[in-house]
Amino acid sequence: MQSQKKVSHPQRLKMTWRMVKNKVYCGVFAMRHMETYMGQPLSKWKPGLHKESAIQQNTLEKLRKRYAHRMLTSKINMLRAKVLDLAENFQKVEFKVRTDHAYKAMPTIQKRLKEY
Repeated sequence: MQSQKKVSHPQRLKMTWRMVKNKVYCGVFAMRHMETYMGQPLSKWKPGLHKESAIQQNTLEKLRKRYAHRMLTSKINMLRAKVLDLAENFQKVEFKVRTDHAYKAMPTIQKRLKEY
């Protein structure tokens, strides 16, 4: 007996939090979707994301930091000790110097984002 295969066609959901302008946070969206989607209908799914706005940008930045922290400090990260050591040493650097480093890095970060 020949098995019948069901053909499935992907459907792009119309989520209120979809972004048009920014393509950088796709990984954060993917992580949040995997974290919060439990099979419920779209109308009942509440991932805690907002429409494209400054509020959404702030939320995504907080999530990006949270996910990065979890991955970098995870017990299964083979470089965890090195990451924690580097973070501890960075905290010992004077605040103004750390701020200057971050400020000076912004043009490079912006350039890389445009290239991406």
